[in-house]
Amino acid sequence: MVQPATAEPPAAEEPALIPWRISSERYIKMIADGVIGPGDKIELVNGIIVEMSPADPEHHYIITRLVRSLLPPPESAEPLIQGTVRISEGQVFDPDYVLLRPGIDFRTRHPGPEDLLLVVESAKSSLAKDRGPKLRAYAAAGVPDYWIADVQRGVLITHREPRGDSYRIVEERRGDDRVSPLRLPQLSLRVGDLFE
Repeated sequence: MVQPATAEPPAAEEPALIPWRISSERYIKMIADGVIGPGDKIELVNGIIVEMSPADPEHHYIITRLVRSLLPPPESAEPLIQGTVRISEGQVFDPDYVLLRPGIDFRTRHPGPEDLLLVVESAKSSLAKDRGPKLRAYAAAGVPDYWIADVQRGVLITHREPRGDSYRIVEERRGDDRVSPLRLPQLSLRVGDLFE
């Protein structure tokens, strides 16, 4: 005997997923304990572990050009390439290129905002994050010089003079424009060299 079809019960509404926030200290401990390793492309943004955008060859090209153009003498700054920096509570980033103040031993701690002379991000798919929550965190922490290499448009966006969670001076540089880090004016970069 064929049973009559029964109506499907109404689907239960799925509960909203609430992200679990963790502290910077706990995130750093996860790195120290090997829970998070060098191959894990993640950062802590607003207390939430988020995936970093995968790097394509163009990204690596720009970072190589940055390093070549902005390699300081050891007595004036230390370069950090795609290393971890602890910005503030809930903000632990791996920026593409950083110039650190010299003479600090970072074997026992990650650099903090007081150590950063310049932070540079190469952004393609990560542009919204780099111009949004990361920019606000860098500004609020007082990072004096934050640059974003906008790969799609071939421009370097410089952010200077942090005020609250933004920067007072924001400029777009391109082509033959030259730019120098505020704290290291002896270094100079022709913007077009990043993208050409």
